[in-house]
Amino acid sequence: MLTFEPCENNGGFIFWGDYSSLDEVHKFLMDLSENSTQLDSEGLIPSLAYDLRKAYEGQRESKRETIWEDEITIYGVEQVWPTFIAILALCRGSLAYFPSSRLDQSIIYRLEALFVEAVTSAMPKVSENVIKAYEVVSVESESSISELIDSRVPYFLCLTKSEREIQLHQIINSMCKLTVELCKKFKKPICGNRLPEELEQYSWESVPDNIEL
Repeated sequence: MLTFEPCENNGGFIFWGDYSSLDEVHKFLMDLSENSTQLDSEGLIPSLAYDLRKAYEGQRESKRETIWEDEITIYGVEQVWPTFIAILALCRGSLAYFPSSRLDQSIIYRLEALFVEAVTSAMPKVSENVIKAYEVVSVESESSISELIDSRVPYFLCLTKSEREIQLHQIINSMCKLTVELCKKFKKPICGNRLPEELEQYSWESVPDNIEL
């Protein structure tokens, strides 16, 4: 069982699941990061795996849920939209270079379905644009995304609730290195005129301590 709970301020969602489901996704992410030549074994994907492991070990959030006639414990961890989308895109892209099993494919499809359902529920007016941006960035390498994500996510977190909704797909598109280079070469706004010209000026030091997702 995997499900989601949108955060109140469009910053992300809580990734919920029972022990076995989260453990299965954790193992998939670790196997992928360790065996794919396209990925960093200590990079972005293991960071999501770490979050999920901490969740099902009871070190994040938990609650009781009734499934049919059984009451079970499910575990949750907050995910920030741009970070989760970038990690999911890396998973999808890397499977093209990895001898994946049917189980691997079923897990990635399940995660993609969760993402589509979550973003459609949280941001119905812009969800189609966000999903298209996900497809664009899924062809990027981890090295390219890693160069950009530490400025994009802090910028996203500093936005208001409405700004996050409007700009999310542009922020995801701006993680495409080729797009950024072309915009700079032809002196055009990066992925739309709502993003600042110098996104790289943003860092984790830019994010206030009282940010709410």
